[in-house]
Amino acid sequence: MSLSALEALREHVDSLEGRWRRWILDASGMLVAACDEPGECQQCRGPMDVQKTYVHIGKTLKHGTFQVRETVHVCRAKCRHPSGALVTRRAISVIELLIPGRTIGYDAMVFAGMQRFVYHRQREEVRDDLNHKHGVELSTGEVSDLSRLFLRYLETLHEIRAGAIRDALARDGGYPLQIDATGEDGRETLLVALAGWRRWVLEKGDAACFDDRRAKPVA
Repeated sequence: MSLSALEALREHVDSLEGRWRRWILDASGMLVAACDEPGECQQCRGPMDVQKTYVHIGKTLKHGTFQVRETVHVCRAKCRHPSGALVTRRAISVIELLIPGRTIGYDAMVFAGMQRFVYHRQREEVRDDLNHKHGVELSTGEVSDLSRLFLRYLETLHEIRAGAIRDALARDGGYPLQIDATGEDGRETLLVALAGWRRWVLEKGDAACFDDRRAKPVA
């Protein structure tokens, strides 16, 4: 292949990529419907009726930015939770995609967290990828917020799987515990406890957290 042919091929690929990106952006805002079968009330086993139908925004890597008309069902007998709230049921297809109380999908949260903490990318870079490659427009502040939320979810998963982590380390015959504290000028010191052979972080937090024994490594 000649250099001119290679140049023409690259230009063609760039053109296709540009069209693909425009197609993603053109599909943004598309209205979809989410209405599950009513089913039965989990308390009285009676029928559920439609309580309301409303339109809200969703943003996921898989679907881009879209509008969803979601139907919410309520117990016909008006059963209530201990909190006093009516027993309702949202569309499963929506709640499995979107983080509670947010328009952002779990996949976007994981993407932001992985890019920030595993690949050490800047917020602006993550934001640009979400916008141009996936049709999900966020601010840099929202990228930071999602990254912190990712860590909270990861911490919860870590605690849930603590037993399995202990078992794996026991099968290793134990582990060297490496403890390191790092910090930047003007910021708190981050203390990390690492299972050396596995390179697993068992616990991390600011130094004060360990000093007052609030932090409890899982192994």
